[in-house]
Amino acid sequence: MANKGKERLKKSIGQEVKSIQKQVLDYAELVIPNRELYSQFRRKVLDVTNDIRRNLEVDIDLNYSIDYDPKTQCEDVILVGKNRTTDYIRIRNRKDGKDKE
Repeated sequence: MANKGKERLKKSIGQEVKSIQKQVLDYAELVIPNRELYSQFRRKVLDVTNDIRRNLEVDIDLNYSIDYDPKTQCEDVILVGKNRTTDYIRIRNRKDGKDKE
């Protein structure tokens, strides 16, 4: 049975990586007028960022136990356990800007 917390976190990481890829490539397209150089740069950026995403996914699968616990519609809380200890990620409430544990 797949851990839905892990899958949700990996999906979120994938979305963030895609956002970074798009932003970097949009900026690069403006400053690299040569199409061949841009294509080479694009391949490198996509290779590196996709490798990072895959490495994070493997690390999550091997080393973490994750439960997704939605507290409200305004914040996401992910409880992370690593090596039999539980670390709580501090979450900033999007409404009031206060940190929570």
